[in-house]
Amino acid sequence: MIFYLLFWTIPFLSTVEPANNKSLLHFGYITSLTGLFIPSGGRPAVDLALKLINEREDILQNYTLSYTDVLDSGCSHTKALDQFFELIQERNVTYISILGCGCSTATIPVAEVSHYWNIPLLAYASPANVLNDRTRFRNFFRTFVSFRHISSSLGQLMREFGWQQLSVITQDESLFTRVTDDLENNIFKTKGWILDRYDVPTGQDPLHYFDRNEAQTFKIIHINAYPNIAYTVLCEAYYRGMVAPTFLWILPLWYSADWWRSNSTYSSNNVSCTNQVMMQVLVGSIGIVPDGYLTLENESVVTFSGLTPRMYLDNYTDLILNDPLYENLMLLSLSGVAFDGVWAIAVGLDLASQRLSSGNVSGCEDVPGNLVPLEQFDYTNMKLGCIIRQSFSEVNFLGLTGQISFNEKGSRNDSVVLFQQYRAANGTIIRASVGTVTVLLNKAYFTFQNGESNTTLWNNGEPPYDGFPVTAFDKNNIILVFMYDMAATCGLVFVTICFSFNVAFRNRK
Repeated sequence: MIFYLLFWTIPFLSTVEPANNKSLLHFGYITSLTGLFIPSGGRPAVDLALKLINEREDILQNYTLSYTDVLDSGCSHTKALDQFFELIQERNVTYISILGCGCSTATIPVAEVSHYWNIPLLAYASPANVLNDRTRFRNFFRTFVSFRHISSSLGQLMREFGWQQLSVITQDESLFTRVTDDLENNIFKTKGWILDRYDVPTGQDPLHYFDRNEAQTFKIIHINAYPNIAYTVLCEAYYRGMVAPTFLWILPLWYSADWWRSNSTYSSNNVSCTNQVMMQVLVGSIGIVPDGYLTLENESVVTFSGLTPRMYLDNYTDLILNDPLYENLMLLSLSGVAFDGVWAIAVGLDLASQRLSSGNVSGCEDVPGNLVPLEQFDYTNMKLGCIIRQSFSEVNFLGLTGQISFNEKGSRNDSVVLFQQYRAANGTIIRASVGTVTVLLNKAYFTFQNGESNTTLWNNGEPPYDGFPVTAFDKNNIILVFMYDMAATCGLVFVTICFSFNVAFRNRK
């Protein structure tokens, strides 16, 4: 333990010099420093991972792994491509992999073309479903679990708590629209369920949602958007009285830990949206995210990196809050997948190095190119690119966020979705895990976490009313129901007597 405490006091640099005659391998680092979603708080996690990797003797033994600098994708399709071509065409460095490119919007175009340069792209902040398409994204891998089962898990949550209608505020970007499309076209085909869909074009005011008559009708509302829209909507909801326990807000859990604070980059600069206001509207709301996004709940387990989740979280937090190198970066809730992403690159390259040493070209025999060491990689060597891609596909280790391995689509297991609740504690907000939805081929089921139940989750132990119209008959009390039953019974008896009388005296006139 003393070793680790001393280790974390050493300043981290974005570039390192190779030691002991080791060859230097570079990966390109593109993330979103500006834009709608900013995962730049992953940089301390990236640097922590590199420090540990380069001190290990059992991985990449002949190499030092590094990145040159951090490029800003701006969470933009166009800017991300510009930065990718800056790395590939304008630099004197050859990049053997890419870590990027921030949000899904920025990652999609780069992932679509990176295979032309035989470079694997690994993402830690890009969960869009479309990235599962292997025909388009041939060299793409990610440690952030995809959103493929978010809609199914929301449907199961509704069944679990007896809800029949849901309002969804959806930002008009593929990351979000695909989830709502699935809700609309598949999940809500259940007879009688009602989906209120309100789409918000990026850059437009989301507050028009409240101008509609439906706004007060739906009590369960899912914000399917980036945090700047969530911040604006929730602040307005507070002043309209749309708070717990009458209303339930369901939010993405991948937002930064302090996204709701008035000094965050997502705040609307509205002086009426104080921290106290945001706390009051957030408490009781539910967060949703695929499992594998948070660090392991067993904080004492030693992962492949040599760190336990508790050691990692303590030191990551200390770095981002106190190291001048990371000044102005926000704490990133998904920093663990950034850390695991760098380890996945290192393990993948190590597997490729071992294959090259043994001359193992299985699966790449007919691919043109030369069999050369990793340090001699160039963008035209298709054979080496094939070996690296296959090696990334074979990655398998215990990371901070769970088992890191990739399916045929380059993604991790995404069948479990985690739910947490925002709760007040010691003058601030914490997020407590309350349950999971496991999605199988043709069914899904909800399971409460240990110690959680309807009693701990809901006010008075009852799920909130969803606003679904209730008929007058449904409102009848037990006395009226008894009276209806008695009248019906008497009617049946009278009909039976009449029928019997007619049969007995059918021959008389």
